[in-house]
Amino acid sequence: MTSRVMLISPAISAALREARFDDGCPVDAAGLRLAETAAGSLPAPDRALVSPGVRCRETAAALGLDAAAESELAGLDVGRWRGATLAEVSADEPEAVARWLADPSYAPHGGESVRGADEVEQDQHQDAEEDRPGDDRADRQLGRHGGRYSRSGCGRL
Repeated sequence: MTSRVMLISPAISAALREARFDDGCPVDAAGLRLAETAAGSLPAPDRALVSPGVRCRETAAALGLDAAAESELAGLDVGRWRGATLAEVSADEPEAVARWLADPSYAPHGGESVRGADEVEQDQHQDAEEDRPGDDRADRQLGRHGGRYSRSGCGRL
């Protein structure tokens, strides 16, 4: 069976433009226009999944995708660091940031560790592999936060 997984990064927001940890804010007007412009240019998937995050859901809607929200696709929970820049957090908690950058199992912000998020991601990929339709091809589109793309998911494609 041949499968195609299309990864779709959510449209840009004010927080992303300012290089802030995701704070749940919506896409901005420019990001929404770009997503709406791309609507109809994507192949129709057998199944579309989306992160429950605001930007991901708004991007999927702007693209015209009927996507099911999956909690496993959520962005990394950075706890009290939400909405802050890395520079701001580094100024307030330099030791915690240094260890967080070096140790993927460390979660000083009260959210989840990168390692814990990767384990969720690996489980999600395994579930997707076992949940293919009976035809010879299963196309999926996943709308999720960029940080998840850069970790274990891309290594499994």
